[in-house]
Amino acid sequence: MRSMVEGHARLVPPHRRQDHSPVPLHNLRWSPSPGGGGRRSNPYPCATAPPRSPPGSQPECAWRHARYRRRQAPAADYTAFAHLVDEAGQGWAGDDHQPHAGLYPTTAWGAGEMVRDRFSLALPADAPPGLYHLEVGWYEPAGDERLAVAGGSSLRLAVLPAAWSGTGGATLEPLAARFGPAIDLAGWTWEAEPGALVVTLRWTAAAYPETDYTVFVHLVRPGDDHALAQGDGPPLGGRWPTALWPPGLRVDDGHRVPLPDGLPPGPYELLVGLYDPATGARLPLADGSDALRLPLRLNKE
Repeated sequence: MRSMVEGHARLVPPHRRQDHSPVPLHNLRWSPSPGGGGRRSNPYPCATAPPRSPPGSQPECAWRHARYRRRQAPAADYTAFAHLVDEAGQGWAGDDHQPHAGLYPTTAWGAGEMVRDRFSLALPADAPPGLYHLEVGWYEPAGDERLAVAGGSSLRLAVLPAAWSGTGGATLEPLAARFGPAIDLAGWTWEAEPGALVVTLRWTAAAYPETDYTVFVHLVRPGDDHALAQGDGPPLGGRWPTALWPPGLRVDDGHRVPLPDGLPPGPYELLVGLYDPATGARLPLADGSDALRLPLRLNKE
């Protein structure tokens, strides 16, 4: 098993700067430390997200010296890194270097300038199947301390499957429901277990979603909206956030809905949809509703 991720980059010094319209990074979370200053501040947000492309493409990352940070050149020549990390946090591939092989260090960058960079990463043959995170960031070589970003020390730009079996192999009841402009519910199934329902939803991406959405699965009586039970959560438990879904992706997403004691048998419905956890706003369907109703019948245990 071998998976290659390459980033193509081009350097544009200030005196030869050309127009560039990068793909926006919807989940951009770079921010300077409160009060500014110090090694753990971050003057270089990653301003584009081509690395979100599917495995086998040629992603790139463009770094911008933030206009809001400072007008003068940075005080140190930072090293950029791109790592492939498994879900347990173990690194399997890495590429650390100064921009343009050190020929154009960060101390030479101008305020607001964008510099593209290339990273080449390959999973070794003995890497286990699963999901790998493409993480990028910066550190000062003298101390190896990473620059802070969104409360952490790296930014996840992509999730890359390697011989992963969670991409829609099971047979489900087909559906065709689009939530917002980018996410389709293509199938579903459910089964009852003692005290709970286990619901599987097959999501596909028609385009890059705007943010990291949360799935809601509510058990209601037919025609009602009051939730008798619910199983909300991000798809795949947050292992693959929706903002990193490339077009064409298909995933089977499981949700467990605990049932209350004494729930009588009979007809019910599941209300299924997605919402932005930051605002609570649900993604709409084409008919203007914000949840898909899926009928089911509960029998006596």
